[in-house]
Amino acid sequence: MPFARRYPGHGPFEEVWFCEVRITPDRGLWFRYTITDSADPTSPFRHTAVWAMPFWRDKALGFREKHDLSLLEANEGYALGNNVLTADGADGSAGDVSWSLKFTDRGASHNHVPKFIGMLPIKRRNYVPAIFDLRVNGHVQIGDERIEVTDGHGVLGHIWGSANTTKTWAWTHANTFESDPDAIFESLGVLLDRPILRTRPFTSMVLRTGGQTYPFTTTLGCFQARSEWGARRWSFGSKSGGMELEGEAELPAEAVRVTYTKPDGSLIYCENSRFCKLTVRLKGNGVDTELSTTDAAFEIGSREPLPNLHLEG
Repeated sequence: MPFARRYPGHGPFEEVWFCEVRITPDRGLWFRYTITDSADPTSPFRHTAVWAMPFWRDKALGFREKHDLSLLEANEGYALGNNVLTADGADGSAGDVSWSLKFTDRGASHNHVPKFIGMLPIKRRNYVPAIFDLRVNGHVQIGDERIEVTDGHGVLGHIWGSANTTKTWAWTHANTFESDPDAIFESLGVLLDRPILRTRPFTSMVLRTGGQTYPFTTTLGCFQARSEWGARRWSFGSKSGGMELEGEAELPAEAVRVTYTKPDGSLIYCENSRFCKLTVRLKGNGVDTELSTTDAAFEIGSREPLPNLHLEG
């Protein structure tokens, strides 16, 4: 199942569950539960961690707490003391932020990896939106402020793998379009550091609107898609089945910037916000629609340093 823990109990391996959610119209939260295990049992890069990044419209903060890998408990997802993640909800804390949230899965699902690529016997980093159209209820505590969460919109993602050949990536998700409350959009762009794939990114997209789902996920289409990111912006486009999708995502100045340490000790740099501007346009087969929001989750990552990092781990 998309949510289930994949960690085999030894390295090299990395596993991440992350949740991006709008908890009020002007507040957002990004939290992560991670497992990092090096192939070397004496390596310092063997630990678990809980991350919390609260967002306002005009600022963002970041916290992380590391834990000994041996303290990890048996669970379908993540469990270590008071930090527990299951398919039904999440409890956790990092720094000045804590949360207790119940999940509702509205049933939509998507797999970005084409079936052909998924069948290849290669080591790789995997990503699935474990709960693609997520609603949350509960509360979040930020410092002395307790925030009651009712029908918060978001996504629960799951990443795992023994190898990471990603050179740079972009990802965005939104289920907060006012013009179509049931619409969902997600796109994933990845440039791989492999000999024949270093110059063209793999880009998968899906849009659900008007009660219909429009996937742009064929193997050939994912490598032919237009996809350009950098300088806090992403422009993308793709064609499939007589339909054409185009869009842009833009990070605000108040993004959070973090550094991740991989099991081999290498670093990956990431810039993320829960309050990003996203516009998507869909045309073809009698359809002509445009959706936009300023509540999209959007992330750009790279093996090259990004400026003004203020959280490392």
